[in-house]
Amino acid sequence: MQCNEENPIVLMNFSHIYEDEKFYKTAQAADEAAVTPHILDFTTLSGTHGYCDEAAAAEIRRRIAGYPAQGLHFLDNGNYHYITRFWCEKITEDFVLVVYDHHVDLRKPAFPGIMSCGSWIRDIMLRNTHCRGVLLIGPSRAQAGIINAELMTLSSEVILPEETCGKARAGEQPKTEEVRTGERPKVQGVYENAPDRKVSSTRSSEAPRMAACSGCSQQATCDYAREVAQNTDHHTRVKEYVKSQPDLQDPLLNVSLYCFTEEDILSGRADSHIPPLLERERLPIYISVDKDVLSTKVLHTNWDQGVMTEAELLRELRFFMMSPEIHVLGMDVCGEPDYNAYRRILDDTRNLRRSDRVNRDLLTLYQEHPDAAFFRLDLRRSYRVQ
Repeated sequence: MQCNEENPIVLMNFSHIYEDEKFYKTAQAADEAAVTPHILDFTTLSGTHGYCDEAAAAEIRRRIAGYPAQGLHFLDNGNYHYITRFWCEKITEDFVLVVYDHHVDLRKPAFPGIMSCGSWIRDIMLRNTHCRGVLLIGPSRAQAGIINAELMTLSSEVILPEETCGKARAGEQPKTEEVRTGERPKVQGVYENAPDRKVSSTRSSEAPRMAACSGCSQQATCDYAREVAQNTDHHTRVKEYVKSQPDLQDPLLNVSLYCFTEEDILSGRADSHIPPLLERERLPIYISVDKDVLSTKVLHTNWDQGVMTEAELLRELRFFMMSPEIHVLGMDVCGEPDYNAYRRILDDTRNLRRSDRVNRDLLTLYQEHPDAAFFRLDLRRSYRVQ
């Protein structure tokens, strides 16, 4: 289906949750001019719950092929947060991915070659060459603490072609995961001794900036520079190989990663640091919201949750949408409650109603600022993202 709307509202229904929510129906009833949502039914599609296999990924891409990245997309519960990757694939210019989530979603997948709701950000960092930055807002301190270790595993997923040939000549078999993934190879081990901090890399050969939540560390910068110097030949071959692969990038050299924990939110550090950070990046943003970033006082999702209030989340999103210096390419929302048949029978729908209300407020925010939210400014003229 080809969507001719510039900023459509799309509901991707995997768990039947949207059949019982009313936020999009209420919006239509209250305003006849409101944009009619596009409801895509994935309830019978297998291979999607928490993990997304290749067949499911191909089908999802096929069904959303006619829809643009700009607009507002509802993705069901947090088990389907990986859908963000498919929307970001539609972006044809460099951008920063802004993620509100209580989890970092950077973990190495348990099943090689199969993306999950806990690994999708690393897939974007590796394979979306337009993604130049990732801004994580809301994870716990414990979650933020795993970022560096997970970044160091990115290169272990695949290896360089000459290394594969060397194994073949020696009569060795490549590792099982390397055979099964079918991914384009990338060197292993270059960053093993990188600083034990949450790294935010520049897009050049310079030492990386440190993640905003951890502050600057001169020692970490020196450690990284020393590691690159000790692996000059290997590092050069990696960069040259990546240049020859249009759909692959070195995430530690091409993607800046920043993280603001829930403690940074409570202290006000996130509010004071995020605007200048985005101003420095000078790139449009795509926003992905998992409602598990919100406190359980607001609603209950199917994952452990953070500390944000709904008012704080709406205020920050409104800032992004209304700031003349920040251009939003699109936005998606997940984090619906675990709502199954027995809860409907018992009529225990409090979590559903709370989640429905938050969705309604997010939709209202979108409808109040559709033009401010999803367009870019050119020095010569205004135009909508194609």
